[in-house]
Amino acid sequence: MGTDNTAIVEGLLKWWNVRFGIVAGSRNANIYKLAAALNNYGIPQGDALEVCLRYVDPSGADPLTAREITATVASAYRRTEHGVKEWTQGTRPRDYPPPRRTLTDAQARAVEDRLVEVLRKQWQTVAIPPPPPPPPASAPAPPPPVAPLLTDAEILLSRWAERNPAINTLVDVLDLDLSAAKITNLQTTNSTTA
Repeated sequence: MGTDNTAIVEGLLKWWNVRFGIVAGSRNANIYKLAAALNNYGIPQGDALEVCLRYVDPSGADPLTAREITATVASAYRRTEHGVKEWTQGTRPRDYPPPRRTLTDAQARAVEDRLVEVLRKQWQTVAIPPPPPPPPASAPAPPPPVAPLLTDAEILLSRWAERNPAINTLVDVLDLDLSAAKITNLQTTNSTTA
């Protein structure tokens, strides 16, 4: 392993031990993360395998074997890109955004004008017609005609007339004014006079 690679490996091991390390239940996943980081920073697969094989642990109920680590490192090198990151001594590499372009006033106005033009083409303005005027107020409908109230005599005679239509003929012949008629009980009148 070259001196440049040694500095990268030591820096990545320090980072990896702080963030991940060998933890029961996550050993393979964490070895994979270390191998992927080594691959991204351009460390050859053989050197990465040598670094990762330090963590072989044949003891215990669930041993971490060299075969398991070799398969994990091979998988990490197959699935990640090699040498896409650059190591800087003592600092983590940062992704800097591209420098912002500054526009002159004329360029800014041209962009604004173009934006207005594009928006006008895409969303055309539509005039909203005013609401129609309300219909003219008309006079309220006249109330229904009120039927004349019948007197007690008229009600009584209409019931009798239903049973005996000849009563209507008698009322017409005698030209009786039923609205002024009064009903008196003859039995009560006779008993009071007697």
